[in-house]
Amino acid sequence: MLTFISIAKELDLVIIMMTPSTQTMSYLAFTYSQEGYNQMSDAVSVCVLVFILVCYTVAQPLRRRPQQSM
Repeated sequence: MLTFISIAKELDLVIIMMTPSTQTMSYLAFTYSQEGYNQMSDAVSVCVLVFILVCYTVAQPLRRRPQQSM
């Protein structure tokens, strides 16, 4: 249930930021797949995955730092 709530919050943000002339990376991958450009769709999906993994790797050490009291 917690995962669903997180996804719903992010979906609202994407909907607010979208305009008819913008596309998200996941939508771009879906469009390529529907048009038969499977290699392009796979490449976009791998780029999204790499970006997520890099952000996660960078964020982990920052999250583990103890809070310094003043």
